[in-house]
Amino acid sequence: KYVADLGFRPAVNGFNVPNYGSTLADGSAVTNMTPAEMRRLFGDRVCASVADGRCHLTPPAQKWMEATNKEMTGGHCEGFAALSLLFYTGQLKTTDFGGANAHALPLRNERLQREIALWWATQAVNPTANPGTTRRMGPNQVVDALTAAFKAGVSGETYTLGIYQRSGEGGHAILPYAIEERGNNIVWI
Repeated sequence: KYVADLGFRPAVNGFNVPNYGSTLADGSAVTNMTPAEMRRLFGDRVCASVADGRCHLTPPAQKWMEATNKEMTGGHCEGFAALSLLFYTGQLKTTDFGGANAHALPLRNERLQREIALWWATQAVNPTANPGTTRRMGPNQVVDALTAAFKAGVSGETYTLGIYQRSGEGGHAILPYAIEERGNNIVWI
């Protein structure tokens, strides 16, 4: 029984594709961030010049984009989690990317791949990368925070959840959407 529920349902609101690194499941190459996403993320200051509305990155910006895109070869989980939440809360529209909902979106869609990459990259910049905004919590604290957030609904605080090894490496991001009581003091997120 759900004791707190955001209302998100993976079969409709989640993506219908597996996490990917540098290629899709069918072996086709992925397009990650381009100068356009860098400009959205950081503004015009990353552009050495703008010609015909196109940003030509400064050398440091180009280097950062390449390094960040390379880090995505381990997976795009944070991008999937963040973007599906943005779609669910109405901050972005799935129809702008070719589908009625996140589950219906075709992944062989460069614009969507670039958007997933952009939202993956947000974990590497402030405010997300700022240790003051990242919360390290024990399991009970996570359950309490998520329960309160889910009860507030989509107009309240929303979360993606990063799970890491004790060393801080080997992480995976997910989108928590409900708290379920399983009995005997066992709770599932």
